Amino acid sequence: KQNNIKLYVRRVFISDEFDDLMPRYLSFIRGVVDSEDLPLNVSREMLQQSRVLKVIKKKLVSKALDMMKKMAESEERAVESEEEEEEAEEEAAKAEAEGKEAAEEEEEEEDNVLFVRRETRVSLLESATVRSCASAE
Repeated sequence: KQNNIKLYVRRVFISDEFDDLMPRYLSFIRGVVDSEDLPLNVSREMLQQSRVLKVIKKKLVSKALDMMKKMAESEERAVESEEEEEEAEEEAAKAEAEGKEAAEEEEEEEDNVLFVRRETRVSLLESATVRSCASAE
């Protein structure tokens, strides 16, 4: 048996041996219960018949389940935020890669424009030379 739950009354230790304070499926939970509502001279028989203890049992189970639910939700939120960060990083990397590709394409277009301008100048010079030769004849 595990003695995970300890009962105190007004900060005075009473017992840590409860068979049915927590259900078996929550036997891994450890904690301390301090009650102001129980008398200090409590016997085990009184504890088994006490209404206050029954309320404490219900509250312990509900609080334990609520805590586990909150932990699961916070874990889900953490996983979602990590996934969103990864997606943002991937998008930034893609945008950076596309930016590099676009810059390379712009450089190619500029080179092509310069090449076309040079060809145009050469053809203009050739036509001017042909004209001057034709006029000289």
